[in-house]
Amino acid sequence: MNAKHLSYCLLLLISAGFLTQCYLKPEFDTRPKIKFESIRSIQLTENGLTRDSIIIAIEFQDGDGDLGLSATDTNPPFQELNADGTPNEFFFNYFVRMFRRQNGQYVEFIFPDP
Repeated sequence: MNAKHLSYCLLLLISAGFLTQCYLKPEFDTRPKIKFESIRSIQLTENGLTRDSIIIAIEFQDGDGDLGLSATDTNPPFQELNADGTPNEFFFNYFVRMFRRQNGQYVEFIFPDP
């Protein structure tokens, strides 16, 4: 490699170093912010079967990266099991109750055990 190529490579490396130092890390509040973005329904067809699906998009910011509860948040109402030994729906922080519309009424859909 001749001196001209070496000086170009050196200049490129120095420029890249300066450019990477220009990035400012954003500072977000440690309290999570969640914002609804969109909702849309789609139909998926696979092997001749058509299924309806819904896609819900949210935007969130969380300054410390622990969206939701911390591992130490195990006191009521966030304990793993309820007093009667049943699983607590709030233990994992996020839960979804599914409903299907049947004959104009919304009926809760319980997923079968795998």
